[in-house]
Amino acid sequence: MADSKMMDIQEPFLERSVNDSHTKEEHETSELPPGTSQQKEKGKSRDSKGARETKTVKNHKCEVCGKCFGKRIDLLRSHVRVHSGETPFECKLCLLGFKEPSKLKRHVRTHTGESPYECKLCSRGFKESSQLKRHVRTHTGFKESSQLKRHVRTHTGESPYECKFCSRGFKQSGDLKRHVRTHTGESPYECKFCSRGFKQSSHLKLHVRTHTLETPFECNVCSRTFKQSYNLKRHLRTHGEEQSSEETCANHA
Repeated sequence: MADSKMMDIQEPFLERSVNDSHTKEEHETSELPPGTSQQKEKGKSRDSKGARETKTVKNHKCEVCGKCFGKRIDLLRSHVRVHSGETPFECKLCLLGFKEPSKLKRHVRTHTGESPYECKLCSRGFKESSQLKRHVRTHTGFKESSQLKRHVRTHTGESPYECKFCSRGFKQSGDLKRHVRTHTGESPYECKFCSRGFKQSSHLKLHVRTHTLETPFECNVCSRTFKQSYNLKRHLRTHGEEQSSEETCANHA
């Protein structure tokens, strides 16, 4: 019943423009005397035009919004439901309707508990492929695929981001962006105290401490503080310690 209703909606959309053009051409040709050169040329023109249209025609068009779907009438039928609000695919368990069979299939899993997408690393199952994809990242140690991609470059040595000024390659787009400033002289990070500009945000951060007198890096032996981590690291050697400033100042950075 739902399919016949959809065909009633869709068929006029699909056939109207095609039928109108054919009727006009046939009427014009029929008025010419049989066997005349004009009629023959008209026939040839129509045949060649028809051949061209067969290759390029995109007649599956939504009459509501004008979107074209080429030769895919199935896509048009699916799209028309966006306008009509029809939900012909009904769940047998709760009677909830859906516009697409794939959406109904995913919904049914909420009733059956089926989890067809299984993690190869821990065998945990998921109802949707997108859920599995997110889960796999908990094994790789990277939450985003872009982070994993950047990490892999440390193994492959790939440097896809190239400087247009000197052709030097970089593994990350951010590194290239900072490097380009050495050519252009751009200093986008400005000190709010003295308006001095810096090419990198980390350089600005260090500079600001000359105004605020902030000394966030503290020695865990004598409690002396420093503006920069490398100064603390150098100081630690006076105590005979070689531990990194990151470990020493984890709570002060």
